[in-house]
This record gives sequence, structure tokens and C-alpha cells, in this order.
Amino acid sequence: MIGLIKAADRFNPASRTPFEAYAWLLMIGELMHYVRDSERLVRAPRRLRELDRRWLQAEHDVWMRQGRDSTQAEIVAALGASASECRELRQYRAASYVVPFDALKPPDQQSLAYTIDAELDRIGLESMVSRFSPLERTILREIYERDTPMTALAAKLGYSRRHVARLHRRTLRKLAGLMRPAIRCAGHYDSEVTSS
Repeated sequence: MIGLIKAADRFNPASRTPFEAYAWLLMIGELMHYVRDSERLVRAPRRLRELDRRWLQAEHDVWMRQGRDSTQAEIVAALGASASECRELRQYRAASYVVPFDALKPPDQQSLAYTIDAELDRIGLESMVSRFSPLERTILREIYERDTPMTALAAKLGYSRRHVARLHRRTLRKLAGLMRPAIRCAGHYDSEVTSS
């Protein structure tokens, strides 16, 4: 679905490429990204993955039966797992947690989720917004970063609400005009990546 949404956003009707072919490439690319991002760094033995799956199922069964979280002893008893298997499973689960790059930033600069795509989007957006006037930048920051209501923003800037709404629409049109070439370029890049 994400690939289809990206295709709908990025597709250029003026190009000779049919939408179906363009969308197919982006959807395959998103599936490949998902597999890459959800795969573990080190592939564990099948018996350990199976034990992890059975452990999760046993936790779920206890929750459904008793309406509470299960204790480790209950799960071990239900599975008949040995102490060494439990130790291996703990190590396996601990190895699956990867610290995101964003977590290395100071707490006030951390975003909720970090991805390369989000970081590239942020850099590209900052580059485009740097071309705006201080007033246009203020309007965008107040509305989209600080969630300032339009009436409060109008009072803060000393303009009428209607005028701020007009400036906001004009700024978004300007941003869309700057983004069109970047989106076409990104769409071309995505199709190259997914086809290789």
C-alpha cells in the first residue's frame, strides 16, 4: 500500500511510462525495504526461532486464559524448555534490538522514529524551506512543528486569520513547486533501484 501511495504521489502523467508499471516497481521496492528492515542481522537456528514462536504463543494463551501477563516459570513449564534454552532465547531476543542512529542524539533532538528516508526528506525539506522568507518559514514552523492554531498564529504575527491562511496557502503552493522536480527525481531513482 505504501508503494502504491508513493506511486500516486510521485507519478508524472506527462511521462510515457504507464502508471501500472511505475506503481508495480515502487510496490516491489517497498516490499524489498520491508524484508530488509525486518530481517535480523544474524540468522538464528530454526529450533531457536521455533522456540521463540512457541514462547510468544504460550504467553498469548496464558493471557487469554487468565487475563494477566504470564510469569517466566509458567511459560517454561508449559513449553518444557530447559534453562540453557531459556538463556539462548534471552540472548537471541537481546540481539534483535538495534539502537537507531537517532538515539545517539541529545534527547531534545530525537524524533519518534528514524529512517533514512525520513532523514533524507528532512534534509531536502530544510533545503527548500531555506529559500522562503522569514515570515513564510515562521508560518510553516508554527503550524507544522508547534501545532499552533491559525487564530493564535494570526494574533502572534499581528495579521488577520484570513490573511495568515492566504499566506499559508501561498507558501504551500511555493513548496509544492519546489518539490515537483525533487519528487520526479526521487521517483526516477526509486524505479532504478527497484529494477536493479
